[in-house]
Amino acid sequence: MQNKGHSQKGFSLIEILVAMALVSIILLIAVGSDFSNRKSLDQVLDNYERIIRFSTDEASLKNSFVRMNINFEQENGQNLTLEYSDDKDFIIDADFEKSLSEVSESEKEFVEEKQKKQDSSFSIVEEFDAEEFEVPPNVRVLGVGSELTESFRTTGKTQIYFYPNGQKDASIIIFATEDEIATLEIEPFRRVINRTYAEMPEEIPSDYEEFLIDRANEIYKEWLQ
Repeated sequence: MQNKGHSQKGFSLIEILVAMALVSIILLIAVGSDFSNRKSLDQVLDNYERIIRFSTDEASLKNSFVRMNINFEQENGQNLTLEYSDDKDFIIDADFEKSLSEVSESEKEFVEEKQKKQDSSFSIVEEFDAEEFEVPPNVRVLGVGSELTESFRTTGKTQIYFYPNGQKDASIIIFATEDEIATLEIEPFRRVINRTYAEMPEEIPSDYEEFLIDRANEIYKEWLQ
């Protein structure tokens, strides 16, 4: 005998689709920001690796020094250009690669004049279009450090040099999003660029900007050792 008072009813196809759509929306809200930031970060890292390899090849092809300039004084946090030296006898003098903020007042005028003289021997690499490598708003270039200058730059201007013999400055470039910090480590003699990621702590200090710069300096010091 059938129990007519107890009916069994399943979910309709429409109800299942609605439920799946709601779950998808919830997941998108939960992970959408992280996914977007990582995608943008990876794109920036890929672009910088392309620039580094291009600069290495360009220095060999032109048989000239090539330098990648990053200017942190720009509103978007960085302004990237590539230049090559017209002076075949150009020699890098580490003493004059220092930032003006790193020298004494008595040395500033002399260093500034020397820097201007060095700059005059460089011309823009016309094959490089910096607009193709614009950094999106959710990614920041925190700073650049190198063994040449033995300093980590987060302000002003800094350079990474590429030599005619295929060598380049041992350098580190540090990037950040809201979710993580990433680094590109440039080896001087091999065509190797090491990429690393580090998540942000769960509790971000109130002074977020200071925290980022301090953390970037810590990473640079660890790398330099």
